[in-house]
Amino acid sequence: ITVGQSGDTISIPSGATLSNQGTTVPTSFGKIGQVKSVNLSTATTYNNSSFTDIAGLSLSITPSATGSKILIMSSLSYSYDDSGENRIYFQIVRDSTSVMITSGAFDTNVDSAHLSTTTPLFLDSPNTTSAVTYKIQGKSTNSSLDIRISGNSDSTQTTSTLTLFEVLE
Repeated sequence: ITVGQSGDTISIPSGATLSNQGTTVPTSFGKIGQVKSVNLSTATTYNNSSFTDIAGLSLSITPSATGSKILIMSSLSYSYDDSGENRIYFQIVRDSTSVMITSGAFDTNVDSAHLSTTTPLFLDSPNTTSAVTYKIQGKSTNSSLDIRISGNSDSTQTTSTLTLFEVLE
């Protein structure tokens, strides 16, 4: 069968098999079902060597189908005062399960007024239609290292974000 005019329709009877002998263009691409977002513009200081919730960077979403994926995008603005070789880590957590760990800064002799940004991005498959909660946690390799989220020692205010996109199957 050759389709010649735009808008032509090919009908395939029930029970028939359709076989592709060439290249086809997909009829649909991932569609966004819902978007949730939160901004954190209040500077908060943490100093913990184990992962700790970053207050204000948590969101719940209820997938509409078990095959839906959740695209997690975050932009974390942070500063720290470091005279040693310490590392900062951030992670994305679904409920109580870590789904992604990212390394932040690894600099020595950094002025606490210096702002850095990291942008964790992860496509998760929660495989549920129940509400799930995503949050950002942070830690450093030195519990006495102050990590300031959404600000620095000069009282500069910045914004950190967490955004969730439901990608439909």
